[in-house]
Amino acid sequence: MHIGLLLALVSSVLAVSVVAHGQGPLRPLSQPTEAELTAALSTMKADSRWPATATVITMGLAEPSKHDVRSGTALRIMKAVVYDVLQRATYEFYARPSTKEVTEVRRIGVVQPMIIPSDMDSAIAILSRNPRWQAALQRRGLNLDDVAIDVWASGIPTTSYADRMVRAIAFVKDKGVNSYARPVEGLAALVNLSKNLVPEIVDRPERPLGNPYPTDVVGDKPAKPKKAPTSLSVRGNDIVWGPWSMTAVLHPREGLTMYDVAYREGTQHRSIAWRLSMSEMVVPYGDTATTWFWRHAFDVGEYGTGMLAVPLVRGVDVPADAVLLGAPLLTSSGSVVSRKDVVGVHVEDAGLLWKHVDMTTGQHTERRGQRLVVTQTSTVGNYDYMQRWSFSEDGAIDYSVHLTGMLLLKGSFDSVVTESDGQKLAALVGKHVQAPSHQHFFCMRLDMDVDDSLNTVHEVDIVRRPQGPENPFDNVMMADDWEFRFEKEARSEHNVDVARSWKITSTKNNELGGPTAYSLHPAASTPTYLGAGHFVRKRAPFIDTAVWVTRHRVDELYAAGDYPNQSTGNDGLSKYVADNASIRNKDVVLWYTFAVTHHARPEDYPIMPVAKAGFRLLPEGFFSRNPTLQRFGP
Repeated sequence: MHIGLLLALVSSVLAVSVVAHGQGPLRPLSQPTEAELTAALSTMKADSRWPATATVITMGLAEPSKHDVRSGTALRIMKAVVYDVLQRATYEFYARPSTKEVTEVRRIGVVQPMIIPSDMDSAIAILSRNPRWQAALQRRGLNLDDVAIDVWASGIPTTSYADRMVRAIAFVKDKGVNSYARPVEGLAALVNLSKNLVPEIVDRPERPLGNPYPTDVVGDKPAKPKKAPTSLSVRGNDIVWGPWSMTAVLHPREGLTMYDVAYREGTQHRSIAWRLSMSEMVVPYGDTATTWFWRHAFDVGEYGTGMLAVPLVRGVDVPADAVLLGAPLLTSSGSVVSRKDVVGVHVEDAGLLWKHVDMTTGQHTERRGQRLVVTQTSTVGNYDYMQRWSFSEDGAIDYSVHLTGMLLLKGSFDSVVTESDGQKLAALVGKHVQAPSHQHFFCMRLDMDVDDSLNTVHEVDIVRRPQGPENPFDNVMMADDWEFRFEKEARSEHNVDVARSWKITSTKNNELGGPTAYSLHPAASTPTYLGAGHFVRKRAPFIDTAVWVTRHRVDELYAAGDYPNQSTGNDGLSKYVADNASIRNKDVVLWYTFAVTHHARPEDYPIMPVAKAGFRLLPEGFFSRNPTLQRFGP
């Protein structure tokens, strides 16, 4: 799930390119430019508060106030998370590139920012010098040159002290595409980066280094670029197509982030959402072995899915006529690199939009639909995740995450399927290789502004009633609408038995007298298998329930808190709802979590076919009639 083995891939896909397609004047939400990042870093380093032994973790556009953006008063300020290696302290620096001034410096408490490539380099160097590690490899007939070391976040809360910790596992190097095919099972290490030592090596009896199939795979070749349709306008990172307009930003932590999503109805420009993003993702594994129980990656907060964005391939990831956007990112070394083709924008056929045949006259009418699609892919170690937002003519917004890549494998003595308990924890996918069962939890931060910023969230169930005066024919299907009024009561689970959805209403009414609204409709999801007292549930409170609602605050962006690496929990959503603020007819944020439970199949090896998960946002009284009766061009 992790990025030690990704370093070579990331370095191979860095390329200097234009930042965006048809870049215009910078706007409050424009993707930061190379010049801005460079100027901001230079300004920060010139400040007397800049630590002498500082390492830049990430830098990007500081989250602007939606009020300031809409009023035209927002300033472009860059935010850098900085780690002082010597003092073991984390800082947040804010600088305005245009005036070359530092606007704010914050020293954060005892926290650990996300893992970066220099941490991995240090861990590999420390571990490679360790005699116990070398001896463990030699007993397996291996030497240092034979293995690739994969570096993980520690996986255990360690904020009771300030040392920066990581874990490491190893794989036998492979010339194929799957570097995860031959795990060195039973061997793992805890590495203290602050003290340059290895406090723990777990060395269990070795297992076979299975490699039953070739790991080379044959893929499709890129297509030659084609001209985008004239209906699609992309200027900088502002996108307009048909009735839709929005701004797509590659955030260094969250990856693809959608701002200011709106729908044009006639001459009216109507707001739907201010900010849509994947706030956090956690992947707990269900294996009890000492080299596995700590594996539960926070892929957004511990590694940064934006920093791990990879290029999209025309004709494969996206159509040949897609508009591909790049983004400059600041690396831990202080240099700016431009990631080429990391955000894709295209228009695709959406199938039949609507149809009807009059049975008495034979007359018929039908429309074919199109939709706008915005995508971005991150490779986080063995897994590849594509985020895909699609916007349809009828006002529907679909989000899906596509999971593919390589399984995280476990060495096994087994070469055939048996009824052993070990194979119940991990499925045999090849001779001498198993894939432990695990889950992926995705927490979405949905800052909906339906027609305005004053919204209310409702839980809507379709229920039956006992047969009687209210239900004389025993066929009632009744909508039970419960309005959330305070943060602590606004926690809601999935419930397919009552077709549960969640509705976000505005203070405005449609022509029929009802409130204009959008509703969230879940797809398939599963609950957590972690026990109620498991420490991951304290660190990732969002997995406890599907929906939370909070009062909007510009600095509350992350469901597991700003710094989940080595965290003890009681942060993020747990902290955000502590004051139990009023959320009725307020500027609110809906947090939605869905999960994929992956019990692997042989068909998932050596490379995993795409699995999809997600949800829909549907207009529900947002329009007074079918909006597709108007046509928006070819």
